[in-house]
Amino acid sequence: MLVSLIMPTFNRAHLLTAAIESVLEQTYTQWELIIIDDGSTDTSEELVKQYTFNYNNIFFVKRPNYLPKGANACRNYGLSIASGTFIKWIDSDDILAADALAIQVNALRQNENAGVCISQISFFSTHKHEYKYSLQHWSHQTHTNNAVEDYLFNKVKWQTAAGLWRKSVLDEKPFHEQLMNSQEWLMHLKFLLTDTAYVITPHVIYYVRMHNERMSAKGKLNGKYYYHQCLSRMIALELLTKSHHFTWKSSIRLVLFIVWNYARVIKTRHMYWSKAGLQFIHQSCKLLVHALQHKHAVLEH
Repeated sequence: MLVSLIMPTFNRAHLLTAAIESVLEQTYTQWELIIIDDGSTDTSEELVKQYTFNYNNIFFVKRPNYLPKGANACRNYGLSIASGTFIKWIDSDDILAADALAIQVNALRQNENAGVCISQISFFSTHKHEYKYSLQHWSHQTHTNNAVEDYLFNKVKWQTAAGLWRKSVLDEKPFHEQLMNSQEWLMHLKFLLTDTAYVITPHVIYYVRMHNERMSAKGKLNGKYYYHQCLSRMIALELLTKSHHFTWKSSIRLVLFIVWNYARVIKTRHMYWSKAGLQFIHQSCKLLVHALQHKHAVLEH
């Protein structure tokens, strides 16, 4: 069964080789790698085309101009042109463990009802061209009996590359193209709300590079970043209030998260994002009031 690996990239020529080589080292060989360029101005295209010349299962495409700039649009576009039965999104600055695809494909073959296989993620850094691997994991907990609530409370965390997905369970555009962060958090929550089965393996199959270019690097946590944190949780709250998974505990958790991150927006003293983010406080409270009224109406009947 073919696995389509989708990798968005932007000005990562200095890191791309390691990411591509980790795909080439896979023990499972039925894969295609689709690299979607988001308008790079460095030598990314020249570097990738050296691989496309030598390998007929590595493809380089540019994000169409009609799509918004950003990794999320690239991820969605990659899905639209992927040929695989299984889909995996990876980032151009990270690396796969050599047995990553073998482990996850095998898990999905053994669990035919599962829409996705989720595995563990760890971290690595480089020092004098040598890899140093961390013992820290992305999520301390992998298994849960209450997936939606534990996910909302960050007891269970799924990273973008943690999943190998059956293409058949994915929306046409799984990633929200207006979000600059928390896009995978929202995508995974939407999946959990559908109650589709999934399978967990404890194996570390992917390593996130620790460096200052990461979106969540400390120097990049500005008003816009926190605004999008609020936006993702606002969308989540809207989905939750319409779901049978709705609980007051989870809903209040989301509202508090929105308030906390809006306070961070204000702290940055960025007037535009402070003003734009104020709507989330009003909307979240309005949603809770509506949910309370609906509950009372149901009890009266």
